[in-house]
Amino acid sequence: MKTTITCLLLLFSFSIFSQILNGDFEDWEIDSTNGTPIEIPANWKSNNDHTPWGGSNTPVLKVQGPAGFASKIESNYKGVDAQSSGFLYQEIDLSNIKKISYEARCDSIFKKGFCQIVLFGLPEMDVLYTDTLWAKDPDFQLHEFEVEETWKDDYDFAQLKFIANGEIFELDPQNDGYAAFTVDNVNFEKIAGSNEIARNIDLKLWPNPVSNSINFVTPNNHNPEYIEILNLNGQLVKRFAFQSHLDISDLSDGTYVFAFIFKEAVVTNKVVISL
Repeated sequence: MKTTITCLLLLFSFSIFSQILNGDFEDWEIDSTNGTPIEIPANWKSNNDHTPWGGSNTPVLKVQGPAGFASKIESNYKGVDAQSSGFLYQEIDLSNIKKISYEARCDSIFKKGFCQIVLFGLPEMDVLYTDTLWAKDPDFQLHEFEVEETWKDDYDFAQLKFIANGEIFELDPQNDGYAAFTVDNVNFEKIAGSNEIARNIDLKLWPNPVSNSINFVTPNNHNPEYIEILNLNGQLVKRFAFQSHLDISDLSDGTYVFAFIFKEAVVTNKVVISL
């Protein structure tokens, strides 16, 4: 049986906790196009690359995090007098984002090394926010910051960048530095509110109840940006870029909320999974 969902005007403000694409760093890709294979977190960009002589430079590594994998970023010595900070970043749409959060720890600090997060406004690369960790911490700590309305007025998109700062300067060893920065569970809190434009969205999903896979159809190819699956406590279970056919066989039996995130609205529907 097909279920038709109609999007109504949102008459109140509420927050949706979403995950930046692969913010839990569970998905990694192998790049072996030029010499030694290197592993890169999916949907992120880093300075992991191949060397001209067939080796690899991998300042970003897959490590064990609080639950599953995490990304460990190291300042990486490339040569004498070379700036050698390791970095990891993702470009995000700032619209309707209220808050950004992440779990992180500085695994190692030496001399002038430090761990840093920066939010750049695009395309100018203006610094909107920065936070620096100078102390080594054995445990992951939750960090978060508000996204100011003035940032969204000036920029539609931003680059969220994590950096392990360090360099080697053999002519003046006092300037040497090293840092290792481990990051996990990067999330944002998204706002939906009464200022959004109401639009009838005739989204159909079937079957419901569902056992292995579920289908979605939207008219005129007006597709949501992504789909979030939440449990009844509002906790995020999974997040997908929109696709018309979704395999949910790895979910446990129960009732879930499927949230379809459009630019102008959020459509939700309860789905019963019974394997």
